[in-house]
Amino acid sequence: MTRANFLPGMAYMLITSLLPELNTLSSPLIVSTLFIGPFMMLFSAHNQNVTRGRIFDAGLILGLATVIFLPSLIFLFWVYIALATLRPFKLNEWLILLMGLLTPYYFFTIILYLNDSLSLNYFYNGLTFSLLSQKFNIWHAGALFLVLMPLLSGIYYIQAVSGRMLIHVRKAWNLFILYSVICLTMTFFNAGSGVENWLLTLLPIAAIHGFGYFNAELKLYPKIAFWLTVGFIIVSQIFNTLW
Repeated sequence: MTRANFLPGMAYMLITSLLPELNTLSSPLIVSTLFIGPFMMLFSAHNQNVTRGRIFDAGLILGLATVIFLPSLIFLFWVYIALATLRPFKLNEWLILLMGLLTPYYFFTIILYLNDSLSLNYFYNGLTFSLLSQKFNIWHAGALFLVLMPLLSGIYYIQAVSGRMLIHVRKAWNLFILYSVICLTMTFFNAGSGVENWLLTLLPIAAIHGFGYFNAELKLYPKIAFWLTVGFIIVSQIFNTLW
């Protein structure tokens, strides 16, 4: 954005308060936080001559994320797309990223070997694909509306002002939109009985919300969106049975 602000943080606090499953500590919540690291490291490495350390760290963080939540492997596609978009192709950098990804597994294998408990089950418990079986009600529909409308507004403003952005910034926002799509795909793998996996999508969505608030032509819109969301959170926590 043109200046630092707290709008993405505010949006993240709001949308993670819409449903009770989004308030619990879970592996998708930890992983979604870890994903910030590779994005920032690759974004800041675009104009540096020596970036091997940052690229390795990005792969290392992603490797830790896959240990915590196996479907995070899908995010590897985004990391390589981001590296190809933000950096000229260099084979050694692509290999360094892969080495960073494998490093947690390397040390984990050593620990298991020394304890004589080396087994494939520690690394791979299977990937399951499933659609949500949870029954939804009017409160879920309200929460979805309060997420989707600012999201569509943010995407519109990203496209509307993209011509005035620096090329690097424009690439980053396009990658952020792709980031949200990749995370949306991940929600269908190893899904639990609730909507915990949807936490993966909320971080990029909050950033896009914040961009929409910041660039809104109608200055009353961010205030309406904010207070409408706050009102919905308070009313839903008092009157519905989800909480």
